Amino acid sequence: MKFRLYYLLFLLLMGCSAKYHTVVDQVLPARVPAIAQMRSLTVVDRAREANLGTRLETGDLYSQGNVRFLERCARQLPVAANVYNKSQRDANAGSPAPRLNSSQVRDFGGQSEGLLCLEQLFPREVRTYETYDKHQLDEQGKDYYIRAVRATKSMTLSALWRLYEVRTGRVIVELPYLVEDIVEAEGLDQTSVNTKLDTLYTFNPSELQQQSMDMFLADVLPTPIESSWLYYSKGGSLMERSAELLEARRYHDAVRLFEANAKSIDRLKKPGRAILNWATALFLDGQSQEALAKAYEGQNRYGGSDFTAFIKKVRSYE
Repeated sequence: MKFRLYYLLFLLLMGCSAKYHTVVDQVLPARVPAIAQMRSLTVVDRAREANLGTRLETGDLYSQGNVRFLERCARQLPVAANVYNKSQRDANAGSPAPRLNSSQVRDFGGQSEGLLCLEQLFPREVRTYETYDKHQLDEQGKDYYIRAVRATKSMTLSALWRLYEVRTGRVIVELPYLVEDIVEAEGLDQTSVNTKLDTLYTFNPSELQQQSMDMFLADVLPTPIESSWLYYSKGGSLMERSAELLEARRYHDAVRLFEANAKSIDRLKKPGRAILNWATALFLDGQSQEALAKAYEGQNRYGGSDFTAFIKKVRSYE
């Protein structure tokens, strides 16, 4: 029993030594670059929340407007942005707010280069019903039919953002979004179906709101393309120090560390792991061919799937 516990602990400790270092290989420009090109923004809530009953009382879509929602969003924008502290509620229920004129844009925008307005954030719930003959089997296995009701509940959130240039008052870009969640239920009558829809599939405007924000940010933020690289952090002072340098992104120093201690690698309990760390440091330092050569050396001397995976990944960058 003790042996088994010690063995499990050993496996756990060994597993903790394997880590992944994530780097950004490439940053793709935003699909809608207009916001990232601004030097500063003022963000204004002009949407009007929907009247969907007491279920909204604790959400951002209720009486306080959408200021907190915009504050969360502004913190993630690729440009310095401040949020106007009071919702304007210029939109009609279910419709976007009308465009601002040049004077209004300058009044809201102040010293900012751009004015970003949430012109609509409107949740809506729609239910449709269908009566049909539902097939049944009696105790003798004979067919019979009963009247039943099938219902569909569609939960949507319509959002619209407009970006104005403060200096000219013109609209630079409009970004509309529609988030939808559809569920179905059936029962013997409409009342029982509604009960199922109300209890099993509750309408959560805040979740749809978050989805609409995610869609907006995905359009206006650059997209980093990342990759993860395996390295080992345990197995002696050389391994620990090399891991620290990799984690600190001091790749050239890690390469120099291995070069200075090359003769001691064979004396390590797991020399192949040191060679892998060395190859990883070389690649992240921009020395791709040297990294491949070191990985092939490790593969020939020590074998293992780590080197095969590393070589395949490096080759994919050629």
